[in-house]
Amino acid sequence: MSTPQVSDIMTEAPATCSVDDDVGTAAKALAEHDCGALPVVEDTSPRRPRGMITDRDIVMRTVAEDINPLKMKVADVMTNVALIVNADDPVETCLNVMKDNQVRRIVVVDGTGACCGIVSQADLARHLNPAQVGDMVKQVSQPTEQASAPAG
Repeated sequence: MSTPQVSDIMTEAPATCSVDDDVGTAAKALAEHDCGALPVVEDTSPRRPRGMITDRDIVMRTVAEDINPLKMKVADVMTNVALIVNADDPVETCLNVMKDNQVRRIVVVDGTGACCGIVSQADLARHLNPAQVGDMVKQVSQPTEQASAPAG
C-alpha cells in the first residue's frame, strides 16, 4: 500500500481571495462556502499563496479593536505567512507542518506554486487514524508563549 499524498485528502480548488479584496467580500465568501479560512492569493497567474484570512482574524483584528471591518482590505487583517505543502507531499509532511506551526489549516500548492487546495484538521480526521489526529490536535492546541503571557 502506498503512502497517501496530500492530494488524496485535500479540499480541491478552495475559495480564495486577494490582498486587495475588502474584508466584507472575504467574510461573505467564508459564509457562502461554509468555511473558516480562505487562502489569500496573488491576483496574477499562477495564483501563489500570500497568506490566509480566517473568521477569527476578522473578529480579532477589527471588531475586537472597534474598527469597522467594512472599511478594511484583506491585507489589513490577514495572516501574512503562507504555510504551504505540495500536493505530492506525503500526508505525514502536512501533519508535521501543522503540528510544528500550530495551525489548523494549510494551503496546498501544485508544481507551479499555485494554490490548488487546502487541508484542514477535519480532512486529516477523515483520513488518518484517531491516534495521529489526536496527537496533532493536542500539538496544535498547546498555548503559545505569546498567548499565555499576561496582557501588558
